[in-house]
Amino acid sequence: MPAELSLLREAASDSLISWTPGETTHGGLSDLQARSRLGADPPGGRPALLHRESAARARVTASGDHTTASSTATAAAPPKTFDWRKAPGGNYVTPVRDQAACGSCVAFGTVGVLESMVRIAAKQPGLSVDLSEAFVFFCLGPRLGAGACPEGGWWVDDALPAMKAGVSDEANYRYTDDDQPCRRGSDWKTRLTTFGSWTHPTSITAMKTHLATVGPLVAWFTVYEDFFYYYTGGIYTYRKKTAGDVIGGHCVMIVGYDDATKCWIVKNSWGKGWGENGYCRIAYGSAGIDAEMWGIKGPISSPLIRTSLQLVAAGAGQVWRTTRSGSGSWRTAVERVDAGAATDPGAFTTLSAATSINRLHVVGLVGGQAWYTRQRTGAGWAKWAKPSSTRPAGVTSWTALSCAAIGDAVHVAALAKGALWHTLRAADGTWQKAWTRVSPATGGPGTFTALTCAAVGSQTSVVGIVGGTLWLTARATNGTWSAPKQVVAAGAPGAFTAVSSACVDGLLHLVALSDGRPWHLIRDSAGTWGSWRHIASASASAPVRYGAIACTDVGRTLPIVALAAGVPWFTLRNADGSWRASFASLANKLTGEPSLNAVDVA
Repeated sequence: MPAELSLLREAASDSLISWTPGETTHGGLSDLQARSRLGADPPGGRPALLHRESAARARVTASGDHTTASSTATAAAPPKTFDWRKAPGGNYVTPVRDQAACGSCVAFGTVGVLESMVRIAAKQPGLSVDLSEAFVFFCLGPRLGAGACPEGGWWVDDALPAMKAGVSDEANYRYTDDDQPCRRGSDWKTRLTTFGSWTHPTSITAMKTHLATVGPLVAWFTVYEDFFYYYTGGIYTYRKKTAGDVIGGHCVMIVGYDDATKCWIVKNSWGKGWGENGYCRIAYGSAGIDAEMWGIKGPISSPLIRTSLQLVAAGAGQVWRTTRSGSGSWRTAVERVDAGAATDPGAFTTLSAATSINRLHVVGLVGGQAWYTRQRTGAGWAKWAKPSSTRPAGVTSWTALSCAAIGDAVHVAALAKGALWHTLRAADGTWQKAWTRVSPATGGPGTFTALTCAAVGSQTSVVGIVGGTLWLTARATNGTWSAPKQVVAAGAPGAFTAVSSACVDGLLHLVALSDGRPWHLIRDSAGTWGSWRHIASASASAPVRYGAIACTDVGRTLPIVALAAGVPWFTLRNADGSWRASFASLANKLTGEPSLNAVDVA
């Protein structure tokens, strides 16, 4: 009998179910459309689903409350609750996504776990990680039993062994729910995230122990009509009288559990508009959720885990690049950024750099004109070229610019006549048709004199200086900009003249100069600014005042380079929040250039 919302609401009113039924984003979908949003196809099909459900129910019945082993007060017992979204240090779970109308849930569940394992391996809960479900489903899947969209279908035992050799990132192969041949980018082999092994816990204690000590898990369960069409929150428990018919098997990611409420905490792949902002909670032993689970184990290797620092500087008419390794040593052989052009751009007055998964991007100003180049890992530099975006009417030159990379797209913010403008270079190498204005034509904060650009998750954040004060605006994924808002924080030293920004562990960091002195500020996950902190030096040889400053994120650290009298100086905020004692001179790191006029780090 089909599930009915009125009966479910009556059951909830009578406390027969512990979840909230209501209208969802799945309302009105046909049976075929519903099946296309699942896709876990176990050996044996539907009979296997029902067998696993029976095994899970039997386990709960035998153990009483599902916590016999895990609640035992021993050193080996897992904690009574755990959630990777609230793990020590931060959130290690990447954002909820939507598989849409293709039965590719196995790819979404397994890729979600691998993304978390990358964050865990890097010890960076805010690390931007977006791996390609399309790569897994459309490139690895077809030869190993994955079905065609829309119904799709696959099994975890087939997916994980294939994924060990590597999964590319979303920017290299973007997911759509249309059935398609493998369309990965030409450089996919340099973009792979790999792992050492996978595990298959079948006991409850083993599942909880893995969750609490290693990482999230992949699980499957039987989806009934009540859950698919009407779940809006609470702890779902299968109830035969109201569940309705079986739709199919579904693969999800288990991010945690709670013995107090006897449920698994589940990240689904039906978008943020379904359930509890894309999540759900499923009762122990219900619908086969804990009949078996799968996990990924290390070692994890990924180009998304960045350990080296790129320093780009301009001086004496040339552009230079050097690197600092993860061990803290600077490269002795310094490279000239010899990108070439039909016409030599000339001497750069401004530089900005950003890194994507295997590229270093550089933009700069020569005589008020913007130029761009890039270097791919293991290859040479592209020729200098001007962005092809049409400049605004009346704008003949730019006064400042800054760039940030999100995926393979490069966002460039620039100033002209005190107004803030934006363009981007897409992953395919094409530029946005025209520059678009960010700051409002009227009623804005005033005339911008400096700016900085940083990627914060999937958003592009721009901080500019207006009359010595800082203002923040951000570009959402749909291309809209927020209204500029003043950065108000305790301990502000006075008028700012220069600013740089970076995202560390998902938090926006600012470094700025006031009267030439360097200061630091953090915005927390709730969007609240902390207090300004003076970046002091214990060394008497370090400059008191600087003329330019730049920062970036490398791992969980915040490297900073500042210029004083044409000489670059380096300092570092460590992962634990402590600071290097003093700025150190990098005068001998850039092939003896006598004087630098611009610098950036990425």
